[in-house]
Amino acid sequence: MSSQPHQSIALAATATDTTATINDEEPHVLNKFIKRPYTVGLVPVPFSGGQPKSGVDDGPIELLRYGLLSQIKELGYKVDFEGDDIEAYTKLRPESDPDIGVLKKPLYVSRACELVKSKVAAQCMAG
Repeated sequence: MSSQPHQSIALAATATDTTATINDEEPHVLNKFIKRPYTVGLVPVPFSGGQPKSGVDDGPIELLRYGLLSQIKELGYKVDFEGDDIEAYTKLRPESDPDIGVLKKPLYVSRACELVKSKVAAQCMAG
């Protein structure tokens, strides 16, 4: 069993009709939920507001650093990457956010969930 914390990343599958896939070929791994052209929307979520262990929020950045985007492209998918404001989650942390019972940092977690929802919804609406 690994002592590394679990890493989280949100993914949304999208499809648009205006661009071509890599090499105009089908991906190596087909998915019935992803339409042509085969595009995967990637939304990194570096957040650990409710997690007591530090480092969880490094997961998405480490996945990107170790080649997640290129690996998805190698499978034949186009990648729509939503990582332009990857630091947005740290900006959501309130100055005061006391725990409520077993809920850790409820205001911060709520704000982060809203941002994830809006980014994933935007990817889904794109196709």
